[in-house]
Amino acid sequence: MLSSVALFLIGGYVAYWTFEPALDWLISWAGQDVQSVFKVSEYVQLLVLMIAVFGLSFEFPVLLVFLQIVGVLTPQTLFKNWRYAIVIIFVIVAIITPSGDPYSMLVLAVPMSVFYLVAALVGLVIQRRKNSKAAAA
Repeated sequence: MLSSVALFLIGGYVAYWTFEPALDWLISWAGQDVQSVFKVSEYVQLLVLMIAVFGLSFEFPVLLVFLQIVGVLTPQTLFKNWRYAIVIIFVIVAIITPSGDPYSMLVLAVPMSVFYLVAALVGLVIQRRKNSKAAAA
């Protein structure tokens, strides 16, 4: 439970940290002759949406570890298919990133890729503990 809350807060912080550079990148696409005018409600809505998406996305390792604990996935499956998983992560992140800029996409996809590998390692540790307890019994 504590790790879920911590990961969500870290994800929200990363979204807040990347919001200004992402917005600057989006504005730069408009060109030099365009003046930026923002409604406060739309600005806040985009920021809240980014915080929610990043926070929920950072819950990804918790989901993977849970699926390994209940036996739906194995660490071996995760390690075997890591290349496909990384590509799928990047595609999904490109779709769900609210701002649509490559900066936010990379800032979200890289940690999720690392989280995938960390979750596989955690699953491996859990599997070894289960096997050692079964052998001792």
